[in-house]
Amino acid sequence: MYPIYMALAIIPVVFIGWIISNKAHNSEPGGMLILLFILGCLSCIPALIGEEFFMYVFGEEPKEFIVLFIYIFFGIAFIEEVVKWFCCYFVGFNNKAFDKAYDMIIYAVFAALGFAFLEDLLYIFTSEGALAVAIMRAIISIPAHACFSIIMGYFLGLVRYYANIKDRYKEVLYTLLSILIPSLIHAIFDTLLMAGNALCIFLFFAFTITINIVCFTNAHKLYKRNIDV
Repeated sequence: MYPIYMALAIIPVVFIGWIISNKAHNSEPGGMLILLFILGCLSCIPALIGEEFFMYVFGEEPKEFIVLFIYIFFGIAFIEEVVKWFCCYFVGFNNKAFDKAYDMIIYAVFAALGFAFLEDLLYIFTSEGALAVAIMRAIISIPAHACFSIIMGYFLGLVRYYANIKDRYKEVLYTLLSILIPSLIHAIFDTLLMAGNALCIFLFFAFTITINIVCFTNAHKLYKRNIDV
């Protein structure tokens, strides 16, 4: 079964990476994209440490929906999005290859795919229903991580644009949004899934389909706008 598990982890990563990078206005450095992917994998380690520490300090997951959302936002979503943000910001933001706003979506997604890939393997090989977990993560969780990072890359691309035209207010605003909005969407995604009741599961699938459509559509729109940074 291990080859099947690996295929289910690798195929969506390769497919999404190809879709996103295939739209690059100029060919992005392969070495940098590989580095972003590797750093994304490695960023799982501080994220897991941060999440374990948060759970140790604050105890078990709460049952009330609003409290669960707050718990997940700070204890899971924010931590994971911050470590991915650092990867794409410090590797890609000041790189000379970053000359279009859309490029940052590519960088953020490659970091996210690295994170999602290693997280995927950890879930698969520590779960009893490994095949079901592998399938669900291939069609839901890996694309979701890519969506969160499309949002992140979208705002970071605009950060570079506004930094170049010396609009300090929008530069700071979009920097904050590049972390907070992906964290918010990530927290909603996880909360609906983890709440576990029938209504939340229905809303989870509706929300998942919606964010995939919105994120990939807006990524394409940013590509078409061809904004120089």
